[in-house]
Amino acid sequence: MKSRFLSLVIFFLTFSYPIVSHGMELREGLEEWIRSRCASHGISFNEKVLLSLTRSASKLIENNRFYGDLTSLFDPNFPPHPQGVSLLDLTCFPSKARSSLFHLLFPSPTGILVANQTGDPIGKLTPSKTGRLLRLTENYLKEHMDETTFKLTLYNLLLGLRAEPDLIPTRLEKYSSLLKEFPEFCHHDFKVTLLERTETILETINEEDLEKEHISLTDPLILTKVLKCILANTSAEQTFFTSGLLNEGDLEMYQAALSPSAPETELTKTLRRLKNKKSEFETVRFIEILGKALREQGQDQQPLPESLVERSIFFFFGQKVKTQDDILNFFSGYLGVDPEALRPTFPTTVFSEKMYWDTRNNPEALKAALLNPQRASLLSFGYNLFENPLPLLSHYKTATYQGKPFPNCIEAFFENFFNIVCHIKRAEFEFLKSHLARKKESEEVLEDTPSEAQAASQEGTGHIFTALHLLPPDHPLNSYYNWLNENPELRFSQENRDRIAELCSARPHVRYLKSTTGKGGEKDYELAPGFLNFLNLVRSHFAQTSEALPFEENLETLTQELRNLCTFLSRKNFKLTWQEEDLDYSLLKNDYFGTLTFLINDKKSFTLTMEMGAPGHGEIKRFPLMEGDWRQTVDIDALQKTLPPEILALFLTPETYEKTLPNLSPQDQLTLTHSLDLESVEMKCAIIKAAYTHNLHLKPLAKRLMHSISEFSDTSATDKLMKVLFPLMKGESPFLTDEEMSEIFTQYPDFLNYSLEDPDTPNTQCPGNPNNHLALFAIEHGKTSWLKAALPKISTLIFNSFLKEETFLEFLKTYLIQCSKLNYLYIYALNEKFTEGLCPVLPHLTGLPQVSFFLDQPYSTLSSLLISLPPSLEEFSLRFGGIDSWKTEDNKSVPILNKEAWQQLVPHLQTFFKENPRTTFNLGGNGMFSEEQQEEIRQILNVDAFPEDRFNLTF
Repeated sequence: MKSRFLSLVIFFLTFSYPIVSHGMELREGLEEWIRSRCASHGISFNEKVLLSLTRSASKLIENNRFYGDLTSLFDPNFPPHPQGVSLLDLTCFPSKARSSLFHLLFPSPTGILVANQTGDPIGKLTPSKTGRLLRLTENYLKEHMDETTFKLTLYNLLLGLRAEPDLIPTRLEKYSSLLKEFPEFCHHDFKVTLLERTETILETINEEDLEKEHISLTDPLILTKVLKCILANTSAEQTFFTSGLLNEGDLEMYQAALSPSAPETELTKTLRRLKNKKSEFETVRFIEILGKALREQGQDQQPLPESLVERSIFFFFGQKVKTQDDILNFFSGYLGVDPEALRPTFPTTVFSEKMYWDTRNNPEALKAALLNPQRASLLSFGYNLFENPLPLLSHYKTATYQGKPFPNCIEAFFENFFNIVCHIKRAEFEFLKSHLARKKESEEVLEDTPSEAQAASQEGTGHIFTALHLLPPDHPLNSYYNWLNENPELRFSQENRDRIAELCSARPHVRYLKSTTGKGGEKDYELAPGFLNFLNLVRSHFAQTSEALPFEENLETLTQELRNLCTFLSRKNFKLTWQEEDLDYSLLKNDYFGTLTFLINDKKSFTLTMEMGAPGHGEIKRFPLMEGDWRQTVDIDALQKTLPPEILALFLTPETYEKTLPNLSPQDQLTLTHSLDLESVEMKCAIIKAAYTHNLHLKPLAKRLMHSISEFSDTSATDKLMKVLFPLMKGESPFLTDEEMSEIFTQYPDFLNYSLEDPDTPNTQCPGNPNNHLALFAIEHGKTSWLKAALPKISTLIFNSFLKEETFLEFLKTYLIQCSKLNYLYIYALNEKFTEGLCPVLPHLTGLPQVSFFLDQPYSTLSSLLISLPPSLEEFSLRFGGIDSWKTEDNKSVPILNKEAWQQLVPHLQTFFKENPRTTFNLGGNGMFSEEQQEEIRQILNVDAFPEDRFNLTF
């Protein structure tokens, strides 16, 4: 669990995403044309760069950009692009030149690979200049070009200067002068970047939240203190301040110096001088980093896929290409010829939808085509363009509603679900628009949507988002899709997340976690998890009925609603159905949680998962092996004999990856792994396992993948990771040594919360289900080094399962005190014995703001608990059954109220509010009580006698 303060910060991205052109990928015969044109000029084009053009290289570059050599400490030797600095994920600083180069070429920090679009010299590179850049880079490597000549040639190229021999001495002197000042530029530029990020975050934090961190709006060091709070709540232990990079008050000093009315000082003079030369310094930054990256590529002891530098330059161009002329101009620059000389032989055949289906529907033609790398790549891409019923999914991050930032996992859940069901062929979209334009005022029955043959014959392929077939044109959801279709480059932007937040907030009959008016106000944003809540949100948009689904246990009502929803969302050629995976009703949350599988045209396509927790989580995932995706059913053994690993990666699932990897050479193992689609947790876990069992050179990538899994509080993802790691850490000669495990727990302490089925004591009552906790397993097996590494840094402790009571008591008495940074503690079934072990420790957890318990025996243990609470406590949650026994009515079990137990709570509540004037008490009762019983409990407790803003009673 991340701290409340960190969950409130947000970094507004100021750049947009370009539409990725498909011109290179869909041009038939383009690889052959490149080879022949280069050969006619005596050049052998690097096959590693050419390989399947840019399609397969996308994952290779993307993975190295976001899972490469990145750390939490800024190194001025490897400066990042300012856009790539995100205070929400400080593990973003390059530690190698190649990662710094990827930063400069693809500066987006959001996990979506986007070529530099800024106004710096790299963002301004034309196709012709990019071609010349690649050729210069290759000449430097092949012909051992003099380094000074290489740098000066690049300097002239990037700044558009004349490259005349008589100007060389002057340019060399100028470059040398800039190089001497360059460290100073990096130093100041980085501080200005930190200032801008911190100012942006400060704008999103209200005064109440600042006060909780003991920060005042009038504090002269407010920026410094806000940055320190952010740094303190990230995985980065060494802050910029302790490393000496940043001094206290520097941000405020820079803010004053950058003010238009700033008096003349040495700092203002320096910043003005550096700003006037900014473009030249940015050019020097790129040239120096490129030179270092090329040297690394030839000398690095850590093997990586070959020709990464050259591939990244070619892929940079591939992302920016929009027209045939762009391709001609690129190779004009690369070959040093007139682009018109290349035009006559340029291939004109475009890989069309008809060509895709002609091959796809012919098994023998498909089998033959897959033996050709370019055809295999085109066919894989064709699946996503012409056949895949699912669009790319949005990952949850941080959104804002009325200026309030919040983690938007359920909002992203809503967005992804509707993007799937509203993702239609462009031809179908044009048909719908045409129909609506013709529609008369009288109610006209909507004609059938066009057939596949009709759709294929119309101009424009691919898909588009619309709900015209479901809702009126002026419905907010259609207005949103109109905006998105006009601005597809903003699909994964901050603006898009905020628009979704607007659609999802302040809806009738929908539960939320926060209020825009502050504590005690009506909750109106940040959707609460749960399937009933999600369906009520859907109802509020469709307005088919003013009623809401009751938040009560009734599986028949839920299933009928899901059936109705699927019927409503289905259309011709798109039949949506669902299957129950596992659904459980939570008495604590009064909602259903678990997983549902959805089918499109009777093929399993995606899953919806609602996870109960504090506060909970929701996620949509593509089905690991989508039925009908022929790419995952091909003969991998045959493909690996003919396809390069970069293209083979397009056809692998986590299971086939694990089977294929041992058959490849170590170098091909690296290339294959770095080329995989890392979207799924399952694939990440497969790579992490491979790193420790097959190829140790994959360990750096594995560690970054662990970080990505731990980045958000997604316990299901963490569970999957720990199920992979746990077998590797067992045995006399484990793949993961105690030293390596200690390193993992130091970096990711919350992994210690893993609940497992103890291999030494299998769960005989519920086989396969957890019956122990990793922290307690560590005690029982003498792995105290794991505890020593994790406990001083762990933020959340959740004990749902523990096998031996004496081990749990030992943890409470000996180890809990070491959890100095604990933010949340939850213990299930806290009995009298455990309370005796817990009470002496609680007062010493002086920074703990939240505790939550389920008590077996509240009357005997609550009194001692309430006088032992830590002084920092903000929220105390107690789950209390209060049931005397059960009776049967209408074949259902109905609870009998234990009035005496509820009456015994009253004096404890009175004492609590007297002794804890600032702490909230959340009391949870059994969700199966009738409305009459719930009202009787309120009367017994006399809830009106307790502070309204600090007492919450839920059933």
